[in-house]
Amino acid sequence: MIHIPGGVRYDKVEVQAELDVSAAYYISVPDGWLHKERFLDLSELICVTEGSLHLAVGGEEISLSAGDAYLFRKYTTLSGSRASEGACSFYTVSFYCTLEKYDVLYGKVLHISSRSSYAETLFNNLSFFGSKERGEGHLLDASFALLLEVLYDSRNREPERVQMHGILGYISEHISSPLTIEEISEQFHYSSDYISKIFRQQFGVTIKQYIIEKKLSVAKRLLTTSDISVKQVGQAVGFSDPVLFEKFFKYHTKMTPKKYRGLYM
Repeated sequence: MIHIPGGVRYDKVEVQAELDVSAAYYISVPDGWLHKERFLDLSELICVTEGSLHLAVGGEEISLSAGDAYLFRKYTTLSGSRASEGACSFYTVSFYCTLEKYDVLYGKVLHISSRSSYAETLFNNLSFFGSKERGEGHLLDASFALLLEVLYDSRNREPERVQMHGILGYISEHISSPLTIEEISEQFHYSSDYISKIFRQQFGVTIKQYIIEKKLSVAKRLLTTSDISVKQVGQAVGFSDPVLFEKFFKYHTKMTPKKYRGLYM
């Protein structure tokens, strides 16, 4: 454990924050790997260096690509939302930190270049000292403290990534409309080619694939948890023509909406 200056209180007393890293690992997994469900009794940082990692926490799906980092709060359940496409490598660090300054980092996709010499050195230190005895724990803690500063300084340097997450919200809010890449591009003031490229880099799927998966997810939930008609389900996910909705659903699930409802209700 190390102590970090945490600022000055209202009564002008300097506050000392604590930071303690309990474990740090570099992990490589094969194609099709799915993150096992775990309850986090400590906060955790995951930073992807190669491939894509698909996670879920608190009902929210998170997709991380190379260079993406995410801080998970303690006392939450972390699991895989879907299997990885291709091999994936990432760092994972379990830690305890009382410095309020870093609270803004939690629950956001951050970006840190794993190819930068400084970040690479810090990650190498984490991997090296993480495998040593606690006699060198202060070096592990110090390396992680520096890494948190890198993340804190870079949190506002990726406006495109903030916009990409705004797109996810836009899709969810407009799931009952047809939704096209052109419409989304116009809404967020990007060209279709650019927005498609950045979206795929960050989330590992195309915008079209994401929209399809989202519409199917909503349709399946409505079919199995409500008694509204198939036509109304189609309208809820952007299909004014029930025939087109049935073709769409059957193409992607290999069964009609009616048969799907019969199997799962």
